[in-house]
Amino acid sequence: NTCEKEINEFRKVLRKEKIPNTVMVTQSSNVFCVHVYVLVPPEHKERGIELAKEHQRNTRLFYSC
Repeated sequence: NTCEKEINEFRKVLRKEKIPNTVMVTQSSNVFCVHVYVLVPPEHKERGIELAKEHQRNTRLFYSC
């Protein structure tokens, strides 16, 4: 599963940087789709965004927000 692989790879990057994280899954308006968010604490937000943008360059389905 491409989505799961990309999220797990990003979580490895966060762990390497010692940034705690959790995954939250929510329903989308499309019954065949869900939204998956990787959440970090507020004090790690800026670094998390930087890492997410770097990670996004090498993925198909991963988007930072």
